[in-house]
Amino acid sequence: MSWLKLFSIISLLNITGNITTPLGDIFIGNMSNSTEINQQYFNKIAADYDKRFAKSFAAVNAELQANADFIGIKKGGRLLDYACGTGFVSISLSGFIGEAVGVDITENMIGAYNAKITNAVS
Repeated sequence: MSWLKLFSIISLLNITGNITTPLGDIFIGNMSNSTEINQQYFNKIAADYDKRFAKSFAAVNAELQANADFIGIKKGGRLLDYACGTGFVSISLSGFIGEAVGVDITENMIGAYNAKITNAVS
């Protein structure tokens, strides 16, 4: 599945309502309530998130790396990893970029992101 197709499928699903994806539940509806629900859910699963979705991550990692040019990743460039979770995209593209900044509303995901990035750099 190409990155563009994957993005299109995710975009379509995000506007259709509450869904369950291979990467977890996506809640759509009342934004303030949805934000709180998502924060609680992802804080709860942050510790085992990478292990839980390792099989899916392997396939997405290959697609990200194969399509880095198409996505617009510039060698040595900067990446804003919005909704970064545990840092999967930043780590996947680390061989292409010079700097990554992860942003997420979930404290435990940011904690996992920071731990992974610290270990990757050490």
